[in-house]
Amino acid sequence: MTDLVQRRVARMLPAVIVAATMAACSGSGLHSSLPSGQSPVASASSTNIQVESEAAAMQQQPVRDVSTATVSATPVPISVHYGQIIGLDDTFSPVDGNTNSGGNGTAVEGVPCDNGSIPYHIHAHLSLLINGRRLSIPDAIGLHNPGTESNGLTFATICYYHLHTHDATGLIHIEGPAQAAFTLGQLFAVWGQPLSSTNVAGNSGSVQAFVATARTPGWAQQTGPYSPYTGDLQQLPLASHQEIVLEVGPTFVLPPDLPAIIFPTYQ
Repeated sequence: MTDLVQRRVARMLPAVIVAATMAACSGSGLHSSLPSGQSPVASASSTNIQVESEAAAMQQQPVRDVSTATVSATPVPISVHYGQIIGLDDTFSPVDGNTNSGGNGTAVEGVPCDNGSIPYHIHAHLSLLINGRRLSIPDAIGLHNPGTESNGLTFATICYYHLHTHDATGLIHIEGPAQAAFTLGQLFAVWGQPLSSTNVAGNSGSVQAFVATARTPGWAQQTGPYSPYTGDLQQLPLASHQEIVLEVGPTFVLPPDLPAIIFPTYQ
């Protein structure tokens, strides 16, 4: 465990949880993880409750492979679980983390890489479909020189970009020392992959985008109906409990045939 990870764990977790792998993504605003029915309270005790709740969830949920092919025309909602694989995995180069043109420790398009000061932490979800086939989003995007993956999760790193992933679920962690506005273009810049109306992460063709949102805050919230997004993909805002679907054609899976997403996070 790196000194950075040890510092984050010691600062954010009680002694009982220090050995857990929740070393990189924990804090009061990090997951805003309160037990069901409890209101968030800005206090040290509530911080421990929030961190323990999501740390326990991340350790208890089994690794699941959801690398099925074409999305069903009668879609079942996708319930996201930490450490699982959602989509066909290892299709990018590198298979995990940033490309050589992505984040290398210095700020990328205004997104810093630091030791993970995380009072503010929300989550969005990204889905990528190529001719109807779902590809997994790599883990360790936004982790500079990531460490070894364990149980489908990667935490150890030199520094964390304020936009990053820990697994291949497509869950995007949006965090920082204070609330900030980020865009999909910034995430792809950190990843080091192209994003345009004709190219998504190296997959060329006609591109369509859809967005849906789930209630936030709240546990196990499911996204509602999808709406097409026709604006500049680079400027698409990232928001709490927002699902973003990027499709590269010519074959597309259109609403209402796109599955909803059930978030594992509080916000």
